[in-house]
Amino acid sequence: IQDLIEIGDQWSVLLAARYDEYEDDFFVAGDLLRESSSDNLTPRAGFVYKPAENISIYASYSESFEPNGIVTDSSYSNFGEQLDPTTGEQIELGAKAEFFEKRLLLTGAVFEAYRSNIPFNDDVELVTDQRGEQKHQGIELSVAGLINDNISLISSFAYLDAEFTEDDDPDIIGNTPAGAAEISASLWAEYQITSGPLENLSIQGGWFYEDERSGDNDNSFILDSYHRFDMGLKYVWQFSESTPVTFRLTASTLFD
Repeated sequence: IQDLIEIGDQWSVLLAARYDEYEDDFFVAGDLLRESSSDNLTPRAGFVYKPAENISIYASYSESFEPNGIVTDSSYSNFGEQLDPTTGEQIELGAKAEFFEKRLLLTGAVFEAYRSNIPFNDDVELVTDQRGEQKHQGIELSVAGLINDNISLISSFAYLDAEFTEDDDPDIIGNTPAGAAEISASLWAEYQITSGPLENLSIQGGWFYEDERSGDNDNSFILDSYHRFDMGLKYVWQFSESTPVTFRLTASTLFD
């Protein structure tokens, strides 16, 4: 359920709620071993303020609910156990602005998010465990624009500070969760052919960067940072007057 309420010309308020029911029936060799269910109500609220027609400032609060199933690995000590849902909450403050007749879009946001009961597999103790809480806070920036009628650019930058704030193992409190890079960035360009026999064909290319990140929750080893370059083709075929069909061919990691 969601409602967007406009207050005058400059303010809008969003109020929403989502209700989930989740059921899991686990069969082994055709026999029902376990059945379980969970449900949750997650709220969402926010507002938008427009100091000018081309600028929006917003703030939002949301909660999340991610149901988890039953442990299905028979080698684990808690085989057949129902995992608790993963829950979270996030606060975000941001702004968006359009310039040059909507040919340039700038966005920026700061956020803070918490996630609890995240499942992970312990291949040493042979158990799927859930515990503790992770805190993620950071900044996201993006710029998207049309250079001319043929060339468009999209760039993004993100800074993330992630850490364990609660855990049964005191040694990992303050550690960075596995796979969480502090900095990531990208730049993507597209050249669209607008006339001639190759009309509606686009040539695309981009650069992606991922900062070094921990390989495990103990932070015992670090995965190196990397740069990735992709290229591709996109063709839009007008199947009917109201139905365009897009074909893509992408070559990823061009330089290994």
